Amino acid sequence: MINRHFCVAEDLEEVMTRWLWDPYIPYGRVTFLHGEESVGKTMLAIKLMAAVTGKAKMDRMGDKPEKGRCLYLTKEERLSAVIKPKLKEAGANLKDILIINDNIPITLADDSLKEIIRKEGISLMIIDPLSSYLEKEEGLVNNPGAVYPIIKKLSDLAEETGCAILVIEKSDGTDCFQSKAWRAGFNSCVSSFLCLEWEDESAFEERWLFHEYSLLSVEGDPIAYELTPGKGLKCI
Repeated sequence: MINRHFCVAEDLEEVMTRWLWDPYIPYGRVTFLHGEESVGKTMLAIKLMAAVTGKAKMDRMGDKPEKGRCLYLTKEERLSAVIKPKLKEAGANLKDILIINDNIPITLADDSLKEIIRKEGISLMIIDPLSSYLEKEEGLVNNPGAVYPIIKKLSDLAEETGCAILVIEKSDGTDCFQSKAWRAGFNSCVSSFLCLEWEDESAFEERWLFHEYSLLSVEGDPIAYELTPGKGLKCI
């Protein structure tokens, strides 16, 4: 006879979820944000960094998240001309935003991010986009299973540090093969999937944020945005 071990549900220690943006982005977990090129994924990331470091608050957010610091991994070369002005416009505290702008890939042997998160007190880390920080032979777009170990590493990093990790990647739309493949391949270590997409081809300025999947709660309502020069990404 096989001896099976069991526990009583009543005896389990209840772990309450801490939210950076309830119910879209939890602390201590990985959130995946995808969308077509130029749809505004980076602008949404900038709004999040402003909410964590400054006086701003995310749309449909009840309580403002506790003040923290952000770590932003980006390949954008025009940091002074593009990223800094947008952060200032969004109301971010620039002193609490650390930026990594190098060509070093994220590997299973790399513990530098954990050291930075702990030493600098990072509560939100954003990777924009993930594919820029992968080894060349790892194909996220066509073969998400090949990069699963890196996603799992980021999931473990989030859980160990309590940091919210937002992974950004380009896709071709909500119902595309890529989106479904990512959810199927990563749902064991990604707690929330978000998609930002245009309202339609004729309304270029309008877009929607859809909450495609949530492990920890009921999916949040879609949020309508407008992206205009000088105003950034605004809820409408």
